[in-house]
Amino acid sequence: MSPFDGGTESHLSMNRVNGWLENCLSSHKRCAVALVSSDNNPPLPTRVLDLGFRESDPIRLVETRGEKGHYTCLSYCWGNSAFIKTTKATIGRYQENIGFDELPPTFQDSVKITRGLGIRYLWIDALCIVQDDAKDWKREAVRMAHVYQNSCLTISATWADSPKRGLFSSRTILEEEPFISRVFEHAEADGTEMIQDEDSPVLARGWTFQERLLSPRILHFRKWEIGWECTESIACECHFSTYAKNTELFEHASRFERLKLAFSRYIAGEEAAGIVPEKLWKMLVGSYSSRNLSIKSDRLVAISGVADLIQRRTGWQYLAGLWKETLLQDLGWAAGVSSKIAKLKGFGSPHWQAAEQFERRFPTWSWASIDESVSWPGEQWLTLRVKDTDWMHHAQVIDAGCTLATSSPTGPVLDGFIDMECPLAPIRYTELRILTTLNRYNSSVVTLDQGISASPYRKDGPFYLAPLCTIDSWQQVALILMAAKCSPNCMVRIGSCWWGYNEEASASCLERMIINWKWKLAFMKKRQRIRIV
Repeated sequence: MSPFDGGTESHLSMNRVNGWLENCLSSHKRCAVALVSSDNNPPLPTRVLDLGFRESDPIRLVETRGEKGHYTCLSYCWGNSAFIKTTKATIGRYQENIGFDELPPTFQDSVKITRGLGIRYLWIDALCIVQDDAKDWKREAVRMAHVYQNSCLTISATWADSPKRGLFSSRTILEEEPFISRVFEHAEADGTEMIQDEDSPVLARGWTFQERLLSPRILHFRKWEIGWECTESIACECHFSTYAKNTELFEHASRFERLKLAFSRYIAGEEAAGIVPEKLWKMLVGSYSSRNLSIKSDRLVAISGVADLIQRRTGWQYLAGLWKETLLQDLGWAAGVSSKIAKLKGFGSPHWQAAEQFERRFPTWSWASIDESVSWPGEQWLTLRVKDTDWMHHAQVIDAGCTLATSSPTGPVLDGFIDMECPLAPIRYTELRILTTLNRYNSSVVTLDQGISASPYRKDGPFYLAPLCTIDSWQQVALILMAAKCSPNCMVRIGSCWWGYNEEASASCLERMIINWKWKLAFMKKRQRIRIV
């Protein structure tokens, strides 16, 4: 019998799901949590949907008040169409009963899957968080990571772009003589995920990054098949990617799958893995920052659970997406080459006109202040497992801190500051225009941050180059700063500069002359004390 007989809701598919789950619970040490075990039940989230024990039982929203038990979570795209949500006006009625027919198809299918696995409770954010209560949302948002981490299973509506699409698909198989193709490619040879946004919109969402990273087990409902992902193995119906993560076959997994394994091994305290936390964090941020968020201010909230686990493991102080203990290395992040502003050839009027549509958040030295993907260009080639980088610091952090927006130290912030002593060289507006011009390799010596606006900043500067460090004696890293209009004694970050052998080879003579002179000029003067906000 073909593994593709029937849709993804077929008995064959559901039997396969039960087999994956039972195998994980019985034989995976990292994943081992018994499905029914009174002495090993995790704490339930603040609210869950109580599905009862029988299909005829009512569905109720319940306050758990510290109770323990096993539950599933739903990971899905909200989409643009209206669907049922818990509000201050409806919470009382939903605690009495939620009609099955009131639920959109994806929620209904999740209820069926959860009941079919013999699990009583289900967590769905739209129903378990009061959506028009700001205090409730803030409180539950910082707990969301623990909700997924403690779940027995996360059900992912991977292929659907809204709750009205459902989990299941009929998965039509294209038959072409002389063979029938039933194997789907999941990753390129270099580990890049082939699943495109239009095929798997859930994987492009910012919130699902930590949902997928922290969930011990995920059941993916894709357009063509169902797939399994846990801490120790990956499987799918076409058997293309069925392997344990401790085998050589795992080298063909996607970058995210390899990143998740490294993260789980580090958090579990596996010293033999040799994971360097600062490099792990930068890779996590690079992957996360490329995803989409409907509410841009959620940038720090949607990764706070991941940051919390790393903070617990390292004991470091978290500062709006960076770490105080590695602050000089972290500050050199660069906006992605896909940035709407980075694509503009120059720093002149077109740049400022385009920038007006963006709203820059504070603190400007945090990658969370922009809505674009970020990276640390000079470190992309470094291995995750070896602390092999030689850092020569040219600046010194005197003090740094943030004003928290909630009680969570890894949650959103209202503002922040960094007091440092560093070399400083003035740089003219015309020189910045040259250094931000894209070369034939679609890169530039200076990368400007997204969201730079003429207000509250002054378009005419003054601008400064502030050297931070030199990596392995050849890669120079600096910040591009501007005097802040909001405070004459403060500066704001407007970009970063990465300059090394590779950049010098592709740069023009004029670019080389400007950057080399500015770098030398900065060190001709006494280090200055500045505050960056």
